[in-house]
Amino acid sequence: MADGQILKKKVEAIWEYKDMDDYYAIQQKVKDDPLFQLAQKNKHSIDQVILEKKEEFLHSTGDYFDSKYSLAACGWIENKQGEVLLVKTEWRSDTYEMPGGIVEEGESIDEACKREIKEETGVEVTLSGITGVYTNETKRHIVFVFAGQYLDGQLSTQSNEIQDCGFFTISKNNMCQYVTRGNFQSRMLDAMSSSSIPLEHFTVRPYTVISRVE
Repeated sequence: MADGQILKKKVEAIWEYKDMDDYYAIQQKVKDDPLFQLAQKNKHSIDQVILEKKEEFLHSTGDYFDSKYSLAACGWIENKQGEVLLVKTEWRSDTYEMPGGIVEEGESIDEACKREIKEETGVEVTLSGITGVYTNETKRHIVFVFAGQYLDGQLSTQSNEIQDCGFFTISKNNMCQYVTRGNFQSRMLDAMSSSSIPLEHFTVRPYTVISRVE
């Protein structure tokens, strides 16, 4: 009070919650708190301190969250003899696998596949389509497997992430001798048993094909 007048001050607070369930859960924790309950009991014994209370909920106008998944690509790469390019990494030294890795910002999926293969094995390849798409629900990866052919370059393990790389004669009968993990075996069985499907990059207004892998 000042000269019989009520001093009015407006207080605004903005809180962010994951969702409405999160809001209700937090509100319930506040109500269960002993200090809050004590304040509720005593609020009638003191002068009125809140003249008006208003609560509004604001909602996002768009989805600005990161994608649930990251993209990865690897290649079933054969040479002229029909041998398949495989690598053994430092962190999965119990198995061989097809070379590849994560798609970096600004890259297309096929560009990332060729770059990763060059970095891991030292060779350049051409790609001829996709043999399968797989989701790793543990690491939140979507993995694209390409069919491809050796083009040029000498095999090398210049990357400190790679223990070994080479071309191997792979069949359904001997694959498990090289590839010990089920998720890699599944991709390789699909690659050796299926024909590839095309991947097309395009823009619209007007529709224009940028590139096509098939």
